[in-house]
Amino acid sequence: MRCQSSGQESVFQRRWPAVSDVVRRFLNMEPVPPAEWVKLFEDVYQIISWEESAQDEMFRSLTESIKAAIKRSQQRVMQSQDESSLLKAYIQEWVLFSEKSDNLPNPFAPLENCLGGKHNLSGPSKRKLKYSIVRKVLQPFPVNSLLSSAC
Repeated sequence: MRCQSSGQESVFQRRWPAVSDVVRRFLNMEPVPPAEWVKLFEDVYQIISWEESAQDEMFRSLTESIKAAIKRSQQRVMQSQDESSLLKAYIQEWVLFSEKSDNLPNPFAPLENCLGGKHNLSGPSKRKLKYSIVRKVLQPFPVNSLLSSAC
C-alpha cells in the first residue's frame, strides 16, 4: 500500500523522526505534551497504514531506543556507592520503567497487530497489550546484570 514515487520521502522517513523524538523523551522521563502523545498514535498509524515495509524498521528502531534507555538506567543505578543506595536507585528506576512499560505499547498497537500476523489496525485489546512485543522489549530491565555488576 505504499504511495511513493522515486525521489520522494516515504511516510516512515517523514514521520519517524518525530515519533522517535517523542519515544526518546518519554523513555528519558522528559515531559511529553499531551498533543505530542496523541500525535504519536496518529503517526504510528499512518506509517503502518501506508508503508507495510516500514514495520520491521520501526520495530528495530523502537527496540534500539528502549535498549538505550535501559542502558542509561543501568548507568544511573550503578552510580550508587553502597548497597542501600544501589537498592534504592534500582527500585526507583524499576518503578519508572514499569510505568513506561504500561504506557509505551499503546501507540504501537497497530505495529503489534501487523507483526503478530493480524492486520487489524485498530489495535489489540488491553488484555493483548499486557503481553505486547513492545512490553517484552521493555521487560528485561536488567536485574541480573545490575546485581552481577554490583557484586
